[in-house]
Amino acid sequence: MLRVDLQERSSAEVVKAVQGGLADIGVFEAGTPAPDLDCLPFARDELAVVVAASHPLARRRRVGLEEVLNCEHVIVREGTAVHRALQAAAQEAQRPLQVRMQVGSFEMVCRMVEQGVGIGVVPRAVVQQEPASAKLRCLALDAPWASRQHVLGVRWLNGLSVAASALLQHLRAAMA
Repeated sequence: MLRVDLQERSSAEVVKAVQGGLADIGVFEAGTPAPDLDCLPFARDELAVVVAASHPLARRRRVGLEEVLNCEHVIVREGTAVHRALQAAAQEAQRPLQVRMQVGSFEMVCRMVEQGVGIGVVPRAVVQQEPASAKLRCLALDAPWASRQHVLGVRWLNGLSVAASALLQHLRAAMA
């Protein structure tokens, strides 16, 4: 019997879970330190900026980092890859990251942004999965770190169970 337990965690937490044997396969952002793991290319994604339809940036298609840093943010909790990237970009620009609210998921970022709490930076796929909303706009983020590569990490490719190996092959084929 195959049991799949899918949990959203930060990239660092995923690496620790795989290293510690709590997970057979993990998906995390490339570049995350993952000593002793075999890593295979998996998927690319793009980060986007979500704003309320009433926000001054809502009429734009693209937005730059300077404009993003001028706004208050709704972010997914500290430690996530998106939060770290945004924080690093703010530090490099020598600007503070104005965090108005931290939430537990990208979906909650979208809900709070719809309510006008602030803007959010989320994977574009999250916005595409959301039901169409007249209250939310999605803008392209002009920043080199907005394009991300994810990897599949395992402790040992040759040590996976038959079921885990089949799942790994399925995941890789689905993204090919």
